[in-house]
Amino acid sequence: MNKLRYVRARDMGRHDMGAHWVREGSAGYPDDSLDALMSADHVVRVLDDHTVMENVARVYAPEACIQTDADGQILDEHEKAFIKSMKSAGWNVETGWSYQNSGRYGGPIMHDSERIGGDLAEHILNTPGYWVACGVTTDDDEPDGSWVIMWRPVVHYGESRTACGETPDENAECVTDISRVNCDGCRSCIHSS
Repeated sequence: MNKLRYVRARDMGRHDMGAHWVREGSAGYPDDSLDALMSADHVVRVLDDHTVMENVARVYAPEACIQTDADGQILDEHEKAFIKSMKSAGWNVETGWSYQNSGRYGGPIMHDSERIGGDLAEHILNTPGYWVACGVTTDDDEPDGSWVIMWRPVVHYGESRTACGETPDENAECVTDISRVNCDGCRSCIHSS
């Protein structure tokens, strides 16, 4: 299990990198940033100790397809329907992180020029669970460079104690339905017994 710790680039003396968060102990290049790790559709897991696991098995990025009106515009009703469909797929769509329209836009769609850094990176690193940044396609299957950030809790097997022995974080969920479990440790314990 490869656990990575991220720190503010400026705390490593890299004032030229703005609000990026980079791997601790790295040279602090943009390729070492949390933004680079979370390239489109790459699911990562944030642990209680604020470290990141980059290789996550059996948890896949959802398809982020959003409807548009006849003119190809994404309206508020389309965003709400998209958020609802992702919720039913087990993913929580983050909203309010975009600085489009001078920060007045509170929806889920991030502009192609925006990055995972600053307060958003800090929020991700402080919220255990699975995280993914997904490129958005519209109902005409045309990607436009926009993207969304989504989160889901880790679901363990067990009721009072997890099968894997991990102490669940405040966001974790414990269930007795093995088909809902997305914790690799729990799956390994159940399948080996």
